[in-house]
Amino acid sequence: FSYSQHDRAHLDAFLTHLSALRRNGKIQPWDDKQLKGGEEWDETIKQQLAEADIIVLLLSPNFIATDYIWDVEIKAAMERHARGDVRVVPVVVRPCDWKDLSFSKLNALPSKAKPVVDYANADTAWLEVVNGIKAILD
Repeated sequence: FSYSQHDRAHLDAFLTHLSALRRNGKIQPWDDKQLKGGEEWDETIKQQLAEADIIVLLLSPNFIATDYIWDVEIKAAMERHARGDVRVVPVVVRPCDWKDLSFSKLNALPSKAKPVVDYANADTAWLEVVNGIKAILD
């Protein structure tokens, strides 16, 4: 997952909704919360980006404003996407200006790129995202 630390609560909610896929062995989610003490965080993140089968971008104004995300994570994800090595999935968490960025050509989740926070019930939005991920795995 590529996300802004300001959106950690959204990632945690998403991870909860991914529990069935994780329990069934369909996915092994990784995010920077799994970094261990003394581990070289930059190298580990780059390694995870290089090995992932799916890279989820949690889009928000903070995500777009974060230099590390832009310079390292998006760059690596889109280079791998261009080679056909990975599926990059934008997930619109909060309203933001992303339509002219490198990943705007990709179909975003939830449906019609409606931000998760704009749903009356966020669980409904996350379920749409999970179903989108399931469709990739099938």
